[in-house]
Amino acid sequence: MVRTRRQVNPSFDDPESFVSPPDAPLKNISIQLEGDRLKLHCTIHKVLSMPIELVGTLTLLQTNACSFTSQN
Repeated sequence: MVRTRRQVNPSFDDPESFVSPPDAPLKNISIQLEGDRLKLHCTIHKVLSMPIELVGTLTLLQTNACSFTSQN
């Protein structure tokens, strides 16, 4: 995700706040809340484009970063 406005952090809640570079490995990203877990859908591109779905939990680390742990 690349900022579209210098003073605004990119956010999935505001699609106008970011652009996806043409060579980004993840495309068509969507995130849904499923109980206490997150469900992530996207298309990953390495050699071929392939849709994936991950279900997992999001944890806030002491460094204020987030960690996603897949349960698939």
